[in-house]
Amino acid sequence: MPERVDNGVVLLQAIDAWNQGDLPKYLELYDADIVLHGAPPGMRGVRAMYTGMWRAYPGSQLRVDDLLVADERVACRYTWTAVARLTGESVTMPGMTILHFRDGRCVERWDFEGSPDTPA
Repeated sequence: MPERVDNGVVLLQAIDAWNQGDLPKYLELYDADIVLHGAPPGMRGVRAMYTGMWRAYPGSQLRVDDLLVADERVACRYTWTAVARLTGESVTMPGMTILHFRDGRCVERWDFEGSPDTPA
């Protein structure tokens, strides 16, 4: 019997890679045919989206606030913090994501972001 993958651990490892500035390692989270709702289809679209995000907000960080794992589904409430490269403005944005995994890779993802809080 194949070893069972803990998809919550897979997500946490990807977030750790993100926080260390390792975009290629972070992108290993996704299956080649990923459907990330709100992004262009497939890995090419996801890579382009995140590359643009990293250019605009270098050094952004993700903090996991809640994590729920149910077999192939993972739900995560998070806080994203960043500083805009062009303006120097600090941004904090809460969000939630639901991920569907197959064989240890995310094959489909939904995101729900809150309003960014920008300190005065």
